Amino acid sequence: MKKTLLAIALSTLIFATPAWALGDEHEQHPHAAAPVAGGEWQILYDGYTAIQAAADAKEYGKIHEIVETMEPALKTINDTHKGDAGVTGTTAQISKVLHNMHEAGDAKNAAGTTSGLKKLDGGLRILKVRLAHQPATGTK
Repeated sequence: MKKTLLAIALSTLIFATPAWALGDEHEQHPHAAAPVAGGEWQILYDGYTAIQAAADAKEYGKIHEIVETMEPALKTINDTHKGDAGVTGTTAQISKVLHNMHEAGDAKNAAGTTSGLKKLDGGLRILKVRLAHQPATGTK
């Protein structure tokens, strides 16, 4: 009886989150954090934003370092979702894009960086959707 009441109380708390705590969905950036990725998703989003800022400022040398901070987060997401071919396929594609952006940054290739940013944006959008619909299956 006590366990049942506790379960009901916890369920109520989980689903009784006030609307103001969730924020206005119209104000959120398209890359708002996917709930299942947590900190790793935030690292990818922050990296994307930092690459964008570096490209805008024509500071291509920074891209190398930014990509290196993003790769471990991408690997963690991949490892956590090993059973989901959609997530692992998407992380593999994003990994290729990050590698190419690293190369474009080292070469100070503005066109390559711009192209990479578009691909990274698309990859992160797809990854966000896939993560939102898949629970973690693997282990870190």
